[in-house]
Amino acid sequence: DSARADVSLVLPWADGTTEIVLLKGSQPLASQSLSGNKPVVEFTSPTAAEVWEASTMHTVTWQASDADGDALSYSLFYHRDGAEWELLATELLTPSYVVDVNIFAGSKDARFRVVATDGVNISMAESASVTIPDKKPIAQIGNPTDGATFTPGNLVVMQGSALDFEDGRLSDEKLKWSSYRQGELGSGPSLPSNLLEPGAHVITLSVEDSVGQSASASV
Repeated sequence: DSARADVSLVLPWADGTTEIVLLKGSQPLASQSLSGNKPVVEFTSPTAAEVWEASTMHTVTWQASDADGDALSYSLFYHRDGAEWELLATELLTPSYVVDVNIFAGSKDARFRVVATDGVNISMAESASVTIPDKKPIAQIGNPTDGATFTPGNLVVMQGSALDFEDGRLSDEKLKWSSYRQGELGSGPSLPSNLLEPGAHVITLSVEDSVGQSASASV
């Protein structure tokens, strides 16, 4: 049996290169001939500014060709409002990608970039701008759980978290705790209290993101 390892190398490009050869000593292990032409690629959708509504699906498409007849594969990237490009998919063999708007962070200037390669040569294209609606944050309560009981005066530690597609993890002051019996209790991801009154409580964690979108969770 022989072990196998995947190896990735970044090498400086030399103008005039016609072939790349992987050697073990003087023994060739693999080679890749370079064709004379780069791929040509352009988006076919979206090609003009669009507004994508929540809970919709859209297909991003492009067309590409290679004068040498080489087989092409694609990598697709996404960014919003000047953020870093995020890899969505790689080694795509068909010139399309289905976008579920609900799982993408909101943006007034979202764009897609496709990189086409024949194995060595690459070309890229960028889509038109797309507006994607801002998403509400998500509130979660870890403690207490539904139906939990405590002796009056004992410590109850309320624990929760909040995530937002656009903001990431929300700051502590954006997490606010309340009880339907006593009103506001405090803020933060962890709130200890031994001041809850005897009786049944509905504990609510309310959260708000940077643009005022709110959400809540209750036990």
